[in-house]
Amino acid sequence: MREENNQLKSSLQTQEVQAISSRQGPYKKEKQKNEDLLKELKKKDEECKSLTRKINVQTCTIRDLRKNSSQTENQEAICQCEKSFQELEDLKKTQNQLQEQLKRAENDASFFKNQLDIFFNEREEILSDTNRLRATTNQYVVTNKDLRDENCRLHEKYQREIKVLREQLRKEQQKSGNLQASLSKTQHETAQMKELESLVEDLKLKFNEEKSEKEKGQDQVRNLEQTLGKERELFRETVKKCFAAYQRS
Repeated sequence: MREENNQLKSSLQTQEVQAISSRQGPYKKEKQKNEDLLKELKKKDEECKSLTRKINVQTCTIRDLRKNSSQTENQEAICQCEKSFQELEDLKKTQNQLQEQLKRAENDASFFKNQLDIFFNEREEILSDTNRLRATTNQYVVTNKDLRDENCRLHEKYQREIKVLREQLRKEQQKSGNLQASLSKTQHETAQMKELESLVEDLKLKFNEEKSEKEKGQDQVRNLEQTLGKERELFRETVKKCFAAYQRS
């Protein structure tokens, strides 16, 4: 959670810096371009003023020369003056072009100023969103700490319950072992009863074969049958008790 918060903060700062750079870059370029054009315009304006003064001086000089000298002597000065007039016209055209460029540059500067105002408004919104996200991040940090504390508490609780259940399981396994021993004893007694039953059957066959001695062994057989019945009843009771104890466990 902390690493995600740091990544979110870093991403917001990067986006803010990129947005500022992307908006301020064109504005700074246009501003520098406008300043250069203004400097160039001022320089050309000074040149025009200087040339105008020079032309005015030459015009006065030509006027004086026309009064005091022949036309041939003043021809060179007149050509120079006309050349100066032509340069002045060229400078005026250049000045008009520079003024048009300056006007366009001012319009562009106004546009970029509006864009910059929009950017700063968006920047305020971004800062507001950033503060809200920081507050949410801090809340997540607090919530995460509470969840870790709750997790530790539940872990300790479940460990105690697991310990109790393991102790109960140990007792149940011990009880099951006792029942298993009792069942083994019962099975042993059952085997003995089967051997006894087999012995009784052998005796019955022997008594049937020895018909002449049947009268003599009848009491003995009856006694054995009674003993077997008691043993069977005792065995059934023992088995019932064992299964009842096993079912209760």
